[in-house]
Order: sequence, then structure tokens, then C-alpha cells
Amino acid sequence: MNTQQLLLRIMLWSLAIAGGLGIVAVAFVESSWTWQVVGTGFFTAIACALLIPTSALAEKPSFKIAGFASMFVVLFEYLAMLTLIWQLDRLLGEYRTEEQVGLTMLFVALATLLIVGLLWASHTRFGKAAAWCGVGVVVLTFIMTEVAVWLGYRSSYDDEWGMMAATFFFLLGLSVLCFAGNDELAPRRWRFIGVVSGSAAFVFAFFEIWHLARGKPAETFIANLTILTAMIAHANLACFCRLKTDQLWVRKISIGATAATGIILALIFTDEIMRWHAIDDDAYGRLAAATGIAASFATIALCVLWRMNARAEKVAASSGSTSEHLGKIELTCPRCKIKQSLNPGKSQCAHCELKFEINFEEPRCTKCEYLLVGLTGEACPECGHMIAAIS
Repeated sequence: MNTQQLLLRIMLWSLAIAGGLGIVAVAFVESSWTWQVVGTGFFTAIACALLIPTSALAEKPSFKIAGFASMFVVLFEYLAMLTLIWQLDRLLGEYRTEEQVGLTMLFVALATLLIVGLLWASHTRFGKAAAWCGVGVVVLTFIMTEVAVWLGYRSSYDDEWGMMAATFFFLLGLSVLCFAGNDELAPRRWRFIGVVSGSAAFVFAFFEIWHLARGKPAETFIANLTILTAMIAHANLACFCRLKTDQLWVRKISIGATAATGIILALIFTDEIMRWHAIDDDAYGRLAAATGIAASFATIALCVLWRMNARAEKVAASSGSTSEHLGKIELTCPRCKIKQSLNPGKSQCAHCELKFEINFEEPRCTKCEYLLVGLTGEACPECGHMIAAIS
């Protein structure tokens, strides 16, 4: 009996016990411990149901760390739930323990989902360095939230720690999205501006949260740096979408409309914080809403085109298309001298955007179009036409 079969049996028995005791409790017995046993059986079944896919994930070499981490979190959530069901938190004598355990369970689940997603992204174009930086951001954010949940109320700094966690996750999370990417295939060195601006915004926010610096200039810097980081993060992620040459205008509109929205919002926030009253907030707000709608629709269209292109590539590969079947070709761009992998057909350099058209032609019989790859005979095996006569 393997692990999945054992977990499946435990899940089924737990459901059976929970269901039976639930029927007995409703019909004959009115006792709190009966419902506690029912709850224990029910959540045991849920834990086993979650352990089945996570244990299967742990058996895959590429996702072993994510699988074991997910199994550990499922067990932790299960034990925490048993603590709440059997009211073991009362042994600690704390009046807020139920709330704290519940929040901890929520934050553990959210952090786990993000970490597993980042570990999966480390095997994609997102990049290992960016993925592990994201894991670090998630872990440190979780630590700050736990400080706010368990220790903050004792020192009257729970609001500060909560704001620190949210600011850290948002601003440095945007910096990670700016940092994401493969330097060899797409340098995009401008994305490091977003990393610097996001980190600088967090530094300003840190001093603002802990009352080490107050004033309108600091708030203005935080708002503008945050907008700049979000703009660069969006542009960087938009570059992840692989488009055909005649579809690149959609990406340009998406990035341009997002940048226009960010600039207008920066003007509005600066005028509002500094109280200059130099612009018409209502008019600029409507303009920002219009450009924001354009950016949203262009970004959605960008994602749709990306998925359609990816699906078309899969269909072409499965149908045995010559160019797609032969795969990518390694070459060095004659203009910028950067080595890269390009798909057959129409494409362009990821750095200088020099356009290429790469085509392959398979040897075929000029009479019946029979494929002659690897054949060394003198005649076509399909129609008997002489291969020597093939031009």
C-alpha cells in the first residue's frame, strides 16, 4: 500500500466516523464533545485530501521542495485546527488566542500558496534569482505579520507592524516583479530602475511608519516612487508575453496607456499632498480613468494574444509542422552580437528588435511530395521517381 492509498483510506474512514457521529449527535446526544469529534473527523478527511496531491508533488524532482513544504503546512494547519476545535488554546490563558491562531492559519496558507507559485516560476522565464527573492519577501512579510498578531498588542505597536508587513510585501513585491526575467534572452536593463525605486519607496515608508520622519515631501516621494515601480513592473511583465511581429502594437499600447495613467496619478497625488491646487483634480481624474480603462483592455488583449499564440504553437508542433517540429535555432544577432534562441518563421532579436525570417525546407519528391529525409536510395519509395532528378 503506497502513501496515496493510505491517505485515501484514512480520509474515507474519517468521513464515515464524522458522518456517523453527526447523525447520532443530532438524533440522540446533545454534547459538545460529540461535535468536537465530528469536527475532528471532518478536518482529518480534508487534511488527507490535501496531502494526497502534495505528496505526489513531492515525488517529482523539480518540485520536491514545494511538495514537502506544502505537506508540512497542511499538517500545521490541521494541528492548529485541532487546537481550536478542542479549545486547547485556553490552557495558554490568553484572551485573544483564538483570533491569533485563526489569523496565523490564514497567513500560513497565503504564504504557502505564494511560495509554491514562486518555486514553480523559478523553472520558467521568471528566473530563479527573482523567484528566490520573492520567497524571501514572502517569508519576511509573514514574520512581520506574526509579530503584529502575537506580540504587537502587548507593546501597542500592532498597527505599525501591520503597516510594515503590508508596505514591505507591496513595495518589495513590485521590485521583485521588476527584477524578474532572463538577462541572457532579454536584458531589459531599465527594469532595475524599478528595483531601485521600489526599495527607495520602502525606505521612505519605513521612516514614515515609525514616526522617524514626517512631512509632505516624504509622502510625495513614496507616492511617486510607488507609481514608477508599478509602471516598470507592468512593462516588464508585458515583455514576458510572446507576440507575433504584427501584434507588437498591442504591447506598446498597453505599456504606453499604463505609463500615461501613472503619470497623471502622480500629478494628482503630488498636487493633493502638497496642496498646490494647481490642477483640476476632477478633470485629471477622468483622464486617468480613461487611460486606465485603455491600459486594462490592452493588457487583457495582450494576455489573450499570448495564450492564443502559445496554443497555436502547441497545435502546430503536434501536427508535425516542419518549422515548429524542428524547434528553435541558436544564433548570434549580427547587429547587437547577443546569442539567443529564436523560433522558426518571423521573429525578432530580443535586444535590438532586428527582424528575422527563418525557414526550413525538407527534401521531398518533386512528383508526389513524399518526404525523403534520411533516405539514401536512388528512387522515391512512394512513386518510384528518380531522386537524382529531384532539383
